[in-house]
Amino acid sequence: MFTKNVADGIHRIQNAYVNAYLVEDGDRVAIIDAGLPAMWAELQSALSEIGARPGRVSHMVLTHAHFDHLGVAAKVQSEYGVPVLVHRSDAYIATHPYRYKHEKPRFLYPVRYPKAVPVLFAMTKAGALKVKGLEDMRYLDTGPADYLPGNPEIIHTPGHTAGHVVRTPACTNTARSAPTPAAAPRRHATNSSHPSAEPPAKRPPSSPCESRCFGSL
Repeated sequence: MFTKNVADGIHRIQNAYVNAYLVEDGDRVAIIDAGLPAMWAELQSALSEIGARPGRVSHMVLTHAHFDHLGVAAKVQSEYGVPVLVHRSDAYIATHPYRYKHEKPRFLYPVRYPKAVPVLFAMTKAGALKVKGLEDMRYLDTGPADYLPGNPEIIHTPGHTAGHVVRTPACTNTARSAPTPAAAPRRHATNSSHPSAEPPAKRPPSSPCESRCFGSL
């Protein structure tokens, strides 16, 4: 399913309970995350619907490299000739999508959470067991990334994976630690090793910029 303008200039593609996004900026488009392999047809259709030829796609950015965010990355790279950017701490699993540590045994998951079975079935049908790793990628540095459509800022938010990042527009003024300056992304083509007593302050109203922030999608 394709939804245009979930925020200004940002469009969502949904397939098998997984999301990917298109970010438009003038004549350039960035693809944020790569879903599962079955998303390829929907990606092509979405680009066509917003009038974006494949030649307008300038980058693919991964918020992290779990297999359900990596599905069409290698195909986009080969078919569109664009770089795929990922944080260096996720380089290993971007190359080897199924080689990462799990907190609990995976085979017990559908037994403990039977309501997840339809989700797992849909993801499997969409190619969750057939995701190809990347042989070539570029490192996504933290800080301002004006080389990307939307001129975002990249914030490293490890936890979900070691290399998880959030993409936020440059105009966001949410308090955070000062990021390190970013340079143009570096190429990677080899495998890596791998209570407070006071009441909480009220959260200020969301700004148009804040609505454009996203990470693990």
